[in-house]
Amino acid sequence: MEWQGTLRRILEVKPALRVIMRERCVERGDCLVIMDGPLEIEIGSRDVRFVVEGELAGLLSESGLEVFDEDAREEIEYWCVALTSPGFKRFTIKRK
Repeated sequence: MEWQGTLRRILEVKPALRVIMRERCVERGDCLVIMDGPLEIEIGSRDVRFVVEGELAGLLSESGLEVFDEDAREEIEYWCVALTSPGFKRFTIKRK
């Protein structure tokens, strides 16, 4: 997978993610933090960090995707793909 393109796309859609994920995220400075179980996804201005129980499990940056916790690899890769498509079913806003 071309992870640099994935990073660029996530950073482009960050404002939309802020709205779509408003029930599951908080802002810490310029960082948008999405909470999903033990995993926290921290979308900064230059990278995306994946944190499990306070420990850095993965980092998506211009250098690519680095996974430090092999048990979290599948979930991290899933989130990388899902975050590039905010229209993805898991994130769509339900209309009434």
